[in-house]
Amino acid sequence: MNRTIVPERLKGKAERADNNWMRRVAAVFAIMSMMVFGLAAPASSVTTPRVGVLNSASTLAFAATKGWDVAGRQQAAFDALQRVGMNPVWVSDADLEDPGQLAGFDVIVLPYTRVMNESASLTVRDWIAGGGGLVPVLASPREFPLPGGGWGLWPLEMNREAWEWGPLSEAYQMDYLNDPTPDALDLLLDAQGRNHPIVQKALANLGLTTLRLNRPTGAGAEFARVASSNVQPLLRFSITNPGSYEGVDVTQYDGFPAAEATRYGLGRIVYFDTSIIDFFPEYSLALAHQLFGGVQQG
Repeated sequence: MNRTIVPERLKGKAERADNNWMRRVAAVFAIMSMMVFGLAAPASSVTTPRVGVLNSASTLAFAATKGWDVAGRQQAAFDALQRVGMNPVWVSDADLEDPGQLAGFDVIVLPYTRVMNESASLTVRDWIAGGGGLVPVLASPREFPLPGGGWGLWPLEMNREAWEWGPLSEAYQMDYLNDPTPDALDLLLDAQGRNHPIVQKALANLGLTTLRLNRPTGAGAEFARVASSNVQPLLRFSITNPGSYEGVDVTQYDGFPAAEATRYGLGRIVYFDTSIIDFFPEYSLALAHQLFGGVQQG
């Protein structure tokens, strides 16, 4: 019989509760890591995919002007991949411009890669079309470095408002709308996306039949519409609290995609529309405690 996994709160069982909690918080990254495995499987005969995690100097420079901790999030993604048995390696901004370097990877993870130049964007796009797997996490990318210093916005450069992610928008096949930060949100499996092979593999490895991620303190988010039949939502936002940091009523985005599996040419993409790395135990134990749900198999 299925049973719901809930946080253990009984006194005298702290050690057992902590072990159960660690299994639950691992579910967030297990979903992502299984997506990495799933992306690599068609193109790779090896058991462990060749995974690169971008350490973007241009993004770090941009983040420093905003006071954002991108370095910690990049490291958390790298550490979490190691924890689940992968052997990630760091890649640089320059590597993304080199087709020969990209050819050495099955999957590239972009953890909050806010800045990417045109050459890299086009090279990565073509690498995906040739069979590569990309896992971008939230706003990856949005800006590009200007020749004289500073940064420009891709939708202004391309004169196409919905193409928020620059040349990679062609591969993402989503129409960007807005990015207010909800005060609270949940992430649910999409009704059709739950049957996607990547999600089924992730749930099987977790021993779950479903999953719900509760975010009572909110999270960074992007809201976009599916623009192609090549895109299958995997997770959706559930938003009942209208509040947001920017003062926008975010209930209008209830039900919007929160993660998508996308086919582009011979390759695939899993895009996360929310700041999911913030909830890895490698980044924040306090935020990781916000993972609540799941129905166990058996």
